Amino acid sequence: MLNARHAIMAALLNLCAASLGAQLNSDTVPAQRVVPLREAVEQQMEQSRWRFGPFRVEPDLKLNNLGYNDNVFGASEGEEKVDDYTATVGLGIRSIAPLGAKTFLRVDAIPEYTWYKDLDYRNNSGFELGGSLLALFNRMSFEVAARSTDTVTSANSENPTAIPRTVDNLRLSVDLEVLRRVFLFGELESEDTNFDPEPEDPTDVNFELLNREETATRFGVRYEFRPRFHVRAMVETTESDFPGDPVYSRNEGDAILAGFTYDRDELFINAVGGNRTIEYPGAAAPKFDEFTGSLFASWNFARRTSLQVTVSQTPQYSTFIANPYFLESRQGARLVVPMGQRFVVFGGAETGKNEYQAPVIAGDALVERADDVSSWEAGIGFRVLRSAVLTFSTKVEDFDSSLNSFDRKVVTTAFDLNLGEAFF
Repeated sequence: MLNARHAIMAALLNLCAASLGAQLNSDTVPAQRVVPLREAVEQQMEQSRWRFGPFRVEPDLKLNNLGYNDNVFGASEGEEKVDDYTATVGLGIRSIAPLGAKTFLRVDAIPEYTWYKDLDYRNNSGFELGGSLLALFNRMSFEVAARSTDTVTSANSENPTAIPRTVDNLRLSVDLEVLRRVFLFGELESEDTNFDPEPEDPTDVNFELLNREETATRFGVRYEFRPRFHVRAMVETTESDFPGDPVYSRNEGDAILAGFTYDRDELFINAVGGNRTIEYPGAAAPKFDEFTGSLFASWNFARRTSLQVTVSQTPQYSTFIANPYFLESRQGARLVVPMGQRFVVFGGAETGKNEYQAPVIAGDALVERADDVSSWEAGIGFRVLRSAVLTFSTKVEDFDSSLNSFDRKVVTTAFDLNLGEAFF
């Protein structure tokens, strides 16, 4: 089992990880340590507490965002803010069953419920359901996975309003060792994303513009210097259809990406980047042709203190007039300081910008919208069980836009409790 320090660190990384969007682009790395697939399967087999027939079962409990939000709908400065108390609770299982010496079936089922104290019409029942078939042979591995989620979350950093979102994902991936330390990999993936905002919400944002059907194809090569240090290169093509957008109804994308992962107890680095293009055939949207990528690094030093750094620049789909996408860039750092075996304090800050490609009319002039973004957070964590961590945190997000009507600030305070998923 993980010790206290590892459990707390894993929970904090899971809770504090910044969302980089739900698009299928591969130029965003997770804002936390990544466990290789084979190792994750071994850990899940060893750590699962219960057995039902062939299945090894682990409970999954999460209590997120139990707290206060002073600006639920992301109102701009000068507009009336709506505040409320809210929470999301989920309780279910994650399970794995060996079908042979090298094949496994994984099944997850986690119902969840989102609650609002005053805005009770926003209460929502959701779920996370998923399953995958894994084959981990000596020189080849493949996975077929399907997952469906119905959660309440913000669509992107453009608007912090949390709304119900359903995502259905299907993925086929293959990894083949062709020479010593040289691997070829490929992946086919499709995903349907649908937002369902509440009709009573006081917002005029058309979230249906973000509903989409996406497919992605990826092929690449990886060279492993050692089991926890490798470099990789990849080609990716994507297609996206937007049935609710009468103007920008389809795009096609291509990317050439390179990256590396270095994993040691003291230092972990995961980075990827390259050139990405996105075109909207038959539409007047400007072609996207930019360097995109991301990096997450974690350095453990000075009596288990950890410094985490995140950097990213990625395209995100938009609901802003005449701009089907914007370029989101972020740079942030977080310090995590254990206080004995059970407590930890943490704090961090992030800056960045959302840049829109097409100018819009503001008064008598054409103005290009750019939102400067800054945020900070601070909190404390406490290990309440062997693999459960309770955290309390405060976060402040500030948006300063070139169009004053989009200036806004959001303050949230929340308790979070996670058991299971963050500790595999």
